[in-house]
Amino acid sequence: MKFRFLLLLALFLAVIPAIPLQAQQGLLLLEKGSVKVIGPERTRLLRKPGAKMALHAKDRVQTGKDTTVKIKIKGKPEIIELSSRSFFRMGKITRQTSSISLLTGKARFKIQGKLKKKSKRKRFQIRTVTALVGVRGTDFVVGASNTQTSLLTISGTVSLAPVNMPDIEIEVPANQASTVQKNSTPTAPVEVAPKMRAQILRADSPKAFRIVKFGEAVKPEEVRKENEKKKKEEEEAQKKEEEKPPQDKEGEPKPGDEKGPGPEGKEGPGMPGEGEEDEEGMMMGPGSEGKPGDDEGPRGPGMPGEGQNNEGGMMMGPEGEEGGMMMGPEGEQGGMMMGPEGEQGGMMMGPEGVGPGADTFKPMGTEF
Repeated sequence: MKFRFLLLLALFLAVIPAIPLQAQQGLLLLEKGSVKVIGPERTRLLRKPGAKMALHAKDRVQTGKDTTVKIKIKGKPEIIELSSRSFFRMGKITRQTSSISLLTGKARFKIQGKLKKKSKRKRFQIRTVTALVGVRGTDFVVGASNTQTSLLTISGTVSLAPVNMPDIEIEVPANQASTVQKNSTPTAPVEVAPKMRAQILRADSPKAFRIVKFGEAVKPEEVRKENEKKKKEEEEAQKKEEEKPPQDKEGEPKPGDEKGPGPEGKEGPGMPGEGEEDEEGMMMGPGSEGKPGDDEGPRGPGMPGEGQNNEGGMMMGPEGEEGGMMMGPEGEQGGMMMGPEGEQGGMMMGPEGVGPGADTFKPMGTEF
């Protein structure tokens, strides 16, 4: 009996350390300001510049005033730069695709590399309250509130569609911008002057997009016809590509071009060692998470009410869909709640972020 108990205990202890490693999806780096990370089983407040913390599935990130946070998706050349007063949630991360949510705030996304042309999947997808943003590899900025989502493409091409009409998808080329109002279609992309682009990049709020004179909202039927035409052209091009001999296909190595392990990387071409510093100076690996005592808060790594789903005023649905507290048009707390498809929720928040039964809640600005 005693032997059986010890065996079960040993198995239990062996499994526990592996769980966080399997769930880790990214690494957060606080460059300045303060940030709160709210997870299903823990809440952490970071205030020390340079503090790092591993991010797991469904973790929510809430940035404070005058804050810059950088998030590196694990195992991928994908970097997210969050500005002040932003609400961000880790979504589904797979080997091929990444899906996250930006509920409110401003963020820059640097997505390197591309999927093969024959793939119809978006390499990286962002969900906001009003829009779906998808890319295969590019650099762009998104500003989001509970009534509007604005997009500026820095390089490459980014797709933009309303949440309630995902088939009304337009493409926004480099140096152009578009916006989606609630219950509307995207505006026709417009060119943004270099000086205005620089202002948007430097700004700490989605209000920076106000300097852009956006075009008219596109007509749904025209977009559908254009997308159908484009789809047929892509299918024909793919069919011709598949009919080519293997050595003539784009992206296929030709005889004698194969490379073995060499100077491209310590473990062969394109295979940097795990835990090494990437091009942005961020470290990945199990030892990168912030440690207790790094000025996370008055009680160390935890916060009062740790583990509660409404910590920080944000609520999650049973399937992990976004919901809960949203931000007003000017970025203030308050207003109605939005469900995962934009419908109104049940709980209301007052102008000070206090609702029925929430007398202990404080706005983000007062906590930091």
